[in-house]
Formats: sequence, structure tokens, C-alpha cells
Amino acid sequence: MRELIQVYLIIGFLLASVSWTVGQDIPYSEPDEVGMSAQRLAQIDKVLSEYVERREVPGFVTLIARSGKIVHWEAHGRIGIDIVKPMSKNAIFDVASMTKPITAISVMILYEEGVLLLSDPISKFLPEFKSPLVQVNDNELIPVNREVTVYDLLTHTSGGIKGDFSRIEKFTYPTLSDYMNDLAQTALQFQPGDQWLYDDSYDVLGYLVEVISGQRLDEFWQERIFGPLGMLDTHYWLPSDKEVRRPILLYNGRSDPQRINRYPTLAAERKSTILGAGGLHTTVFDYWRFCQMLLNGGELDGVRLLSNKTIDWMTINHIGDLEMANWVPQGSRYGFGFGIIADPGKSTQPISTGAYYWGGALGTRFLIDSEEELICIIMAQVRPYNQLGYIQKFQAVVYSSLVD
Repeated sequence: MRELIQVYLIIGFLLASVSWTVGQDIPYSEPDEVGMSAQRLAQIDKVLSEYVERREVPGFVTLIARSGKIVHWEAHGRIGIDIVKPMSKNAIFDVASMTKPITAISVMILYEEGVLLLSDPISKFLPEFKSPLVQVNDNELIPVNREVTVYDLLTHTSGGIKGDFSRIEKFTYPTLSDYMNDLAQTALQFQPGDQWLYDDSYDVLGYLVEVISGQRLDEFWQERIFGPLGMLDTHYWLPSDKEVRRPILLYNGRSDPQRINRYPTLAAERKSTILGAGGLHTTVFDYWRFCQMLLNGGELDGVRLLSNKTIDWMTINHIGDLEMANWVPQGSRYGFGFGIIADPGKSTQPISTGAYYWGGALGTRFLIDSEEELICIIMAQVRPYNQLGYIQKFQAVVYSSLVD
């Protein structure tokens, strides 16, 4: 039976690959044409194959682009730790918190249209968040000094909007508004603007986009971002015919094909909850198109989503010297949905000042270096991944390949 399942998976991947490649306009280039070394880039497969051989990660897909041209796009390993089928370049990954930059772009689209100001209190649109309380000294609750603003949500300085429920529990709510009503009742952990905390702010932002636009968040994304950018394989809940292209999550060393550690069965069947903080599914190629739009200053292939000034504004330090979490790479600050390399000397890698990035809890990461006109993306499905070091090694090889 196991062998039969593997045969079906292989056939499904092959059929999906055939249909996916039709009509794709892929701007390839030889590495040396854009100042990169093909010989050095070849080291990527050797580095990542070691993780596959040690059974630490089932497989990867990697993409590197410079000056708008793709110089490297490869699959490594296999789709599951116990499945012989090789990883496919068109595999569709759960990119978790790499959803946040797309939610941030959504908010800024509304900002550019004059629908909201970043200084607006969120209660202007979401009255359930009016006048929250702040918990101090364990049990004491005090009023906020000021209302939480859209800007606070974008920069994770909202005061700690974070409920006591897990990610799984969020999906048990029948509607997003039910979840938001409960979230709005939880006390903040500190005064808005006083600290940086990686909380549920982007879930609130996603709901804000829904309320203001009158569309479900995934519908807004499709109409305003994915469709215009030609991101054909980007979905929150995957269509059934694309499930075969999803790699199998390796969770604490064991395969989790149904991802029960991410989504309750009922939520996966209902497919109604869309969270702005995480859960988007996409390919490396689709996410490259999103990144290339950012690197181009808000435009791709004649389609403009935002002005170049807005993109520049989103990708600078907006939190000053506020302390970030210890898992954030050293030398980083935070913009609107992006980590920003503010001090390369502390980053332990030769990344340019002002480069921006973010990652997902299941082992994905992107980085955009405007100074080098460089985009690099790596995707896997493994948790935990922080201590494995493959992202840092991948980026080390990428930067070592810049020869002009």
C-alpha cells in the first residue's frame, strides 16, 4: 500500500508539473551575465544535500535572482522524509509568517488609496478594540495611555495583542470576527509603542483589510496582489487538485502529512478562516514575483501595486532602538512586515545595510538586497528549523557567488 501511495504521488507531481509549465515566462540568465559565479552557486546543492542525507530536512527548493534575472532555481532532496519522490521545483509550501509582508502590502494599498491613515486608531474601523486595558503587576489592569494605531500593528508595537489561545485554537472559531471579538477582550502586555513584541497584530491587520474592503482577505489578495502579479499558485487554502504538490511537513522528526500540528481537521474542511499573520501557501517562483515587485519599487511587468516611495518607507527601521526577540537575527530592526538589516557588522553575514527579509516557522526565508539587486529564497517544511543553520549556509554561498 505504501508503495502504491508513492506511485500516485509521483504521477500527481508529474501531471501537475506539465500543467504548471504551460505559458510561464521565466526570465532566466546565466550567472556570469549578472556578475555571479556558476561554480560557486553549485555549492548550494552540496550544502543542502547533507541535511537530506542526515534526514534532518526532507527537501528544499531554492531560487536566486539578480538584476531581475533568475540565475538559480533548483529542487533538492525529496517531498517527504519517507517518500522516494524527489522534491519538485513547483512544490507549494506553507510559508507561515512570510504571509505577513503580503498583509502589510495590503494595508499600504488601502493607505495609498486614502482609505486609512497609519495614525488612525484601529477602533475607528474595529470598535471592539476600543480602549483596551494593560495588565501590570500580574493582576492589575490600567487604561492605555493612547489608542492602538494601524502603525502599531504594522511594527509589532501594539502593546502585545496576544490571546491565550494557540494557533490551532484560532482555527476552531467559526468566523474571523468571532476570533477577533475574543482577542479584543484580552489585556495588552504593555503600553502601545513602548516595546516590540511578535504578537497577533497581523491577524488584526488581516481582519482590518477585510472590514475596510468588504472582501474576505484571500479574495482581496487574489484581486489586488496575486492576480495582478501573475502568482498563479498562491492560495491560503489549497485547491484539491494542488494538494499533491504540497511537501510533507517534518515535525519534531516525524512526518505530519495532514499537518495536524498546524490546522484542525474541521478548519481544513471548512476553509473559511484566513489569518493575516500566517498560513499562506505558495511556490518559490510565485514568491519571487512578489519579491521582484518589491525590489522594483512596487511594480512588475508593467503592473504597479504601490509607489516606490511607499516601498522605501516600508523597508526602513520603524522601531528605533526597541529590543527585539532573541530569535531575530542580530543587527536587525523592523519595518512594516520586514526585518531590516541595520547593522551588517552584527548580522554575522556580508549582507548589505538596508537589505530586508522575513521567514516562516516551517523553515522558509526570503531576502532582498537592493544594493546588490539580489533576491534569494529558500523553502523547506520542517519544524523546528532554527538550530539547523541551513538558511545561514545558503545565504553564505549566495553572497560568496557575487563576483561583480
